Amino acid sequence: MKTFRILSEIDVMCSPQRLYEFVTTPDNWVGTHPVTKTVRGETENPAGLGMHWIEVIEAPSGRQFEAEWRVVRADSPRLWEIQADNFGGIPATVTITYLIEGGRDGSVTAAGSTHFQRDMVTSLPEDFQVSDVLRAALTSRESHDQYLRAIKERIEGA
Repeated sequence: MKTFRILSEIDVMCSPQRLYEFVTTPDNWVGTHPVTKTVRGETENPAGLGMHWIEVIEAPSGRQFEAEWRVVRADSPRLWEIQADNFGGIPATVTITYLIEGGRDGSVTAAGSTHFQRDMVTSLPEDFQVSDVLRAALTSRESHDQYLRAIKERIEGA
């Protein structure tokens, strides 16, 4: 398998539970993640283990496609992992893991913040030819970091 990984991190001034509830609610992706155009399905509340929904994505190239996400791990308020297969017609498995860390007791840190880590891993068959455009999309952190900054702004501005 060919594997591509994008790791983004940020500190947000809120409790781990507040951050977890916000980022695991697919409706909140619209307007925060720069490539998410809409979501369909059970999207109004935090998505629990086994739940699934559709995200309509507009890639930086302008191409739109759908991804069907399903929750494969959920441990509120610390860990959430989702997975999509056949990502936009590409024979890929995309796994996104959210790790949310507060203080030892799960509360905000002494500085009043919670650390949020978003780890996206894309796995492709070894024989799949990766174009330069696709390689750039699979390795650029720009939209991922933009997403985390938007989350921070939405939560801290609320």
